[in-house]
This record gives sequence, C-alpha cells and structure tokens, in this order.
Amino acid sequence: MPVQTGYGSTSLDFLACFVGEFVAYECKARGGKLTPRQELVARQIKAAGGHVFVVTLDEAGELEFKRVD
Repeated sequence: MPVQTGYGSTSLDFLACFVGEFVAYECKARGGKLTPRQELVARQIKAAGGHVFVVTLDEAGELEFKRVD
C-alpha cells in the first residue's frame, strides 16, 4: 500500500508481485469508477506488462474483481 504523501508519483491502492507478475488493485465503493489520474496510472501499468483490477463489494457483500482492459 503506497502512502500518498504528496511526494513522488501517485499510484493505485495496492501493488503486488504474484508468481512473477506485477498486479495493481484499486478499491472503490460500489458503483465507483477510476479517476482520470487513476486511469492514466492503470494504462501505464498495463503498458509495462502489469495487470490492473478494480475491487468492489457486490450486492451479496462478496469481493468483486474487475480487470481493467
């Protein structure tokens, strides 16, 4: 979880490396969307070969992962 202090580049909520793959997660309230800045960061991560997911709670209270294309 990068701490956004106003210094350096902004990022998404969670960054991980899993089985050699870079993965970023952005957590949103139900119905929430990426901000324009978050969309830019997501595109940069994807261009570098990473994977990006938006995580929300579905109506049953289960985590829902949507891959950003």
